Amino acid sequence: MIEKPKILIVSLQKWQSIARLPRALQQAGFEVAALCYQDDFLAATRYLDQLYLFQSRRSGSHVLRQLLAAINAWEPHLIIPGDDRTVLFLQRMIELHESGIQVLSPKILTVLRFSFGNFNWLAEGSSKYLTLQRAQKLGLKTPRFARVHSVNEAVAQANALGWPVVVKKSTGASGSGVTICDNAQQVATAYTKYSEP
Repeated sequence: MIEKPKILIVSLQKWQSIARLPRALQQAGFEVAALCYQDDFLAATRYLDQLYLFQSRRSGSHVLRQLLAAINAWEPHLIIPGDDRTVLFLQRMIELHESGIQVLSPKILTVLRFSFGNFNWLAEGSSKYLTLQRAQKLGLKTPRFARVHSVNEAVAQANALGWPVVVKKSTGASGSGVTICDNAQQVATAYTKYSEP
């Protein structure tokens, strides 16, 4: 009997839509496991062959240990991040490995490389700023934009670009982290909101 390919969906945020994915994956012939928190929508689906639960939210190192344990136990062929936070977490995990700070086993690296492809492109895949820069290098038409690091710089760039402006976090999806602003006060408010830890 041929072994079914195995997928591990990892979710650090509660996102309702990802809970629909296991059923479709099972119907396509995959075995599906999930790693998430108990209160996640994903934990409630009946279309899982295996469920692993994060036991702690205390720190990134706790999350990493639980993630590595789930990968070693399930031995997935592919990892699917269930939300933006998980994409960024996995990206940071790979960055730490590439810099020699956190060494990952060959087994973990194999599944990460198969799941995410060329690690050199990870940052561009999750950063709106880097995606715009890449588009410009390719000669594609892009809106004018500026990267800012303070409220004063945000207001100054907005004045230079002209009103209205769109203030965006570099990461995010589905319209989150995006505000259309008509004046300096709105820019300051949006920048402050998106700069919160």
